[in-house]
Amino acid sequence: MISEIDDDVPKMFCSEPRRFKQILINLIGNSIKFTFKGYVKLTIKVLNKEKNYLKVSVVDTGLGIKKDSFS
Repeated sequence: MISEIDDDVPKMFCSEPRRFKQILINLIGNSIKFTFKGYVKLTIKVLNKEKNYLKVSVVDTGLGIKKDSFS
């Protein structure tokens, strides 16, 4: 598990705490569940300081979803 959290991400911010926590748990949990080799990486960046927009992403080297699943 790798985490990259920008220094300008505020320590506290307004959100729906249950939903935000649940989204993170689901994204990270699914990544861990299907990644047998490699890494799971959580990145949090500030997109807009005035509006306090954050970008949260989870990237992994797991199996992924087959391209033909979307057709």
